[in-house]
Amino acid sequence: MTRTPENRARVIALAGGKGGVGTSLLAANLAIHLARQGRDTVLVDLAPGGADLHTYLGLKRPRRHLGEKLRASAPALADLLIASGISNLQLLAGVPERSLRRAPPDAFPVKVLDEARRLPCDFVIADVGSGRTVPVRLACAASDTSLLVSTPEPSSAGGVLSLQAAILY
Repeated sequence: MTRTPENRARVIALAGGKGGVGTSLLAANLAIHLARQGRDTVLVDLAPGGADLHTYLGLKRPRRHLGEKLRASAPALADLLIASGISNLQLLAGVPERSLRRAPPDAFPVKVLDEARRLPCDFVIADVGSGRTVPVRLACAASDTSLLVSTPEPSSAGGVLSLQAAILY
């Protein structure tokens, strides 16, 4: 196993400097690759607004999703895991917009990642979305490794640099 010294899953967050740079595609492919290498992997959709990571795995809109964690009587994260159809890979589906009455609190991704790192798996791969928003910055800071995704266009590269600076400070 490749868990951290506390016997917890290694959390890798993928964030983009702006939308449309391929963060979700990279997160899904990294999770699939690790699962095919025999590593128990959980793919987490924390991208605000999108919540479509399930489509990268060929799944229909899941009935269970992270929106349930916003309720007063929230289920355990383990109860929200969805089989992906790929050995060693499970999905925590994102919050669909239709279930949002208000935006999740800024610390929501951190709480999800902290609970996810205690799941019985080797890796947690999280698509945390794009931009320099507080939830994206906090999710990156809460992960063991952050992968910042960019394209060569100035707005994307500038966004990644700003996001990196915000995470470091």
